[in-house]
Amino acid sequence: MNSKSLNKVILIASVLMLFIVSFIRLESLGEHFTQVDGAGVAELLLFPRDLTNTDKAFLKKRIEEQSSLIYKIYNHADEEGYIDNVLSLGNSFYQFFVVPITMTYAPIQFIGTKFLISEEQSYREILFWARFPSFLFSVFALVLIFTFYQNIQSKERLPLRLLAITLMGLSLENIIFAQQALSYSIGVFVTMLLILLFLKYSQMKQWSKKDIIKLGFYLAVLVNCQYQVLFFLPAFFLTLLVCQSRNYFLFKEKLLMLISAGIVFSILFLPTYFIFLWRHRNAGLNYNIGPNGEFAFTIPINEGLMAKVAYFFEFFIYNWISIFQSMTSFVPEKSILYLPSFLFLSFLFIIGIISFFQKSNPLKQIAIFFFFTFLTWSALAILGKI
Repeated sequence: MNSKSLNKVILIASVLMLFIVSFIRLESLGEHFTQVDGAGVAELLLFPRDLTNTDKAFLKKRIEEQSSLIYKIYNHADEEGYIDNVLSLGNSFYQFFVVPITMTYAPIQFIGTKFLISEEQSYREILFWARFPSFLFSVFALVLIFTFYQNIQSKERLPLRLLAITLMGLSLENIIFAQQALSYSIGVFVTMLLILLFLKYSQMKQWSKKDIIKLGFYLAVLVNCQYQVLFFLPAFFLTLLVCQSRNYFLFKEKLLMLISAGIVFSILFLPTYFIFLWRHRNAGLNYNIGPNGEFAFTIPINEGLMAKVAYFFEFFIYNWISIFQSMTSFVPEKSILYLPSFLFLSFLFIIGIISFFQKSNPLKQIAIFFFFTFLTWSALAILGKI
């Protein structure tokens, strides 16, 4: 079989795998177990509070906790005597943004979800359509793998694309994400978009003012899809800066442009922060540290230097293994194949990262981006922020 025929076979296999893993996600979309938060999303969207009929004292207290900006608007309207008109107008917006206001999820996905579910639907139908956006974003993320490898000029890109679609498509975590009403799948999707956005800007020979404004806008949209994109932004900006700046003048020019993009992003993101995230500013760590606090970095203060160093490496190695297993495993934890599959996937991951660093751009730049992302995650963990 010549190389052209082999490439066709691999392409057909990739498309076929895409359909198979999409069907796996769709088949039990309305039957998959219901998480409390997932059911809460549907309940909030179907039965949002009527602001005009809510006790004013209770409402004022909730608004004060939610957002200082909205609280000032509420007080001003109350003092001027047109609070009922403001609340009536607020109902029109509240029904679409009740989820990010009440919970900790970014707003964009749930605006669409609001149009897909209704009180007339059965319980199973509500589950199906509330989860349908997550299913779509999961499939779109897999489709973006095709786009990613189109940007990579490599002889191995077709078999690697098939491998990537297979591993990501059969990942149990990704399948579960695709079958929940929560905004987890869209997080995978926008992370892929962020990588493609990085590829686009890293390969541009020159950035115009328009390009910088668009970059800030794109990043703001991605963060409003999934807040965890924020953790990637330091690595995103830093990699764009260091990978393209070969002399002082170019470095200075790129730095000023990236600062401008950051300013555009901040201006566009500030309303989201003050309306949805302000009340969480001092939330700290809670359930995300694990049932026994195993995901919280707590250095043994009273121990010696060697004990501290041992804890440091133990913490990051253990957590890397735990997170990697959860993200990539395609068999249940108690399966006899669980450990062999983890070792196999770990081997592929390590070989992949090493090969990325050895390749020319843009793969090498992506490897540096991943490295800076890991440093960001490590720093936030050490500081007790995640």
